[in-house]
Formats: sequence, structure tokens, C-alpha cells
Amino acid sequence: MTGHQKQIKAVIFDLGGVLVRTETQEPRIRLAKRLGISPERLYDIIFNSPSNRLAEVGKITSVAHWDLVRQALGVSPGEIGQIRSEFFEGDILDRDLLMWIKALRSQVKVGILSNAMDDLRQRMDELQPGVLAEFDEVAISAEMGIAKPDMRAFLFAVDRLGVRPWETLFIDDMLHNIEGAEKAGLVGLRFQSSDQVKEDVTRWLIVE
Repeated sequence: MTGHQKQIKAVIFDLGGVLVRTETQEPRIRLAKRLGISPERLYDIIFNSPSNRLAEVGKITSVAHWDLVRQALGVSPGEIGQIRSEFFEGDILDRDLLMWIKALRSQVKVGILSNAMDDLRQRMDELQPGVLAEFDEVAISAEMGIAKPDMRAFLFAVDRLGVRPWETLFIDDMLHNIEGAEKAGLVGLRFQSSDQVKEDVTRWLIVE
């Protein structure tokens, strides 16, 4: 590992599942019960639908996706905003990890690579104004037209950071995204907890 340690110049983080995580499923369970469907069905309508995949690569807008979600749920246009808020009510921004990344930025470049829709920047500002400014580069699939685990997504983010793939650590909670990053030549680290990520990144950055 030592040979690579001396080369690491950038660390790229996934957003959902790493920096923003669902800490409790209770709001989704309550919402699904009120809508008369299972939590799994609600999740599939929002995240595993064709419209979600199209929105994540910028082929339709987030507004169009949520209107299709509304139709699938059989609710009125006036209800979908509240449903969306409730669905994400259990999500939190890991501010402790964010502060650690802010300090990390003094040693290496830091970036975000996220499969997300065209409203991600707005949503993040609602969670914490200016949060994305803490990163040297924010690569969003809807803006790129490419989503993880496509190798081109990783290479796009690396290029924007001005580093080479093998000089870059990539952190994600999804195994298939880690595998995609490694195929693109990056060093993959799977997220399990904030403490684990801090320890693993620190270990890679120590020059022995």
C-alpha cells in the first residue's frame, strides 16, 4: 500500500449513503401505510422506476419524475410536495464527516460524484447552505449525462479535479460503484461508517 499512499492526491465521496444517510425508516414506513402500499413498493416507485433512471442522467427533469411518482401513487398535484418531504424526513447530513473533509482539503483535493437529479444543488443548500462549496469539484450524473458505475463518470470527475485515476480514492456505499471505480483505475473504499472511512483514508495518506 505504501507505494500508492505517496501518490494519493484526491478523495472523491459519494453523496447519498455516505455524506447524506437515511438514519431512520420510520417516516417512510408511516408514509407508505398512509398511502396503502408497502414501504418496499414506495421505495421502488421513487428510486427504481424508469423515470428515476432517466432523471439521473438528465433525460427528464426532477419535476417530471416526481409528477410520474404522483401518478403512480394516485395522489393530487397538491399532495406530492408533502409526500416528497416526508419520504426524505429521516435523512441527515453527516456534519461531523463534513468537517473532517473540510480539514482533509488542506492535504488533498476533495470531490463529490453522485447519481442524482437536476435539483441536487438546491436540495443540498436546503440541508446546509453552501455545503457543496466545501468541495473542489461536484460531479452530478444529471449534469454529466452519465451515471455510476459507468467508468466514464469516474474519469469525468477525476479529470475535473486535475488528477489521474490511480492518484484518487473513491468512497461509496454501493459495491457495484466501487467496482466501477476500480475498473476506471481509481482506488475504491467501501463506506461502512464515518469512523471507518476516516481511518481508511488517513491510512492511505500516511507516507511511511
